[in-house]
Amino acid sequence: MIERARATWNAWKQDRLLGLVIRNTGYMFSSSTLGTGLSMVQSIFAARLLGVFDFGVLDNITQFSSTVNRLFSFRMGELVVRYVSLYQAEGRPDRAAAVVKISALVEALTSLLAFAILVLLARGPH
Repeated sequence: MIERARATWNAWKQDRLLGLVIRNTGYMFSSSTLGTGLSMVQSIFAARLLGVFDFGVLDNITQFSSTVNRLFSFRMGELVVRYVSLYQAEGRPDRAAAVVKISALVEALTSLLAFAILVLLARGPH
């Protein structure tokens, strides 16, 4: 049983693709952890600077705008990851570049639409 575990471990160590996946997962985990930590520090500073009431108002504004942006987001990152890697593997850099350009354009347009909706909603009734 121990020999089988060692053989499996050695096979995993020699698998290049698995090594890349584990390395990239480590990068994503560490960047996410660092981003969360910095966000927490920023929130502490903002709360101390603004006070409880004003920090609550700021948080409501931030959450509302994030929710509106999330509603209009098409998650272009997933499209880019899937098709750019596919076209690069096929040796078609022209198509990979086209996917990046189109997704950037769509993301920019949806962000502008979300911003326009926020501006309209922020005006409130007169």
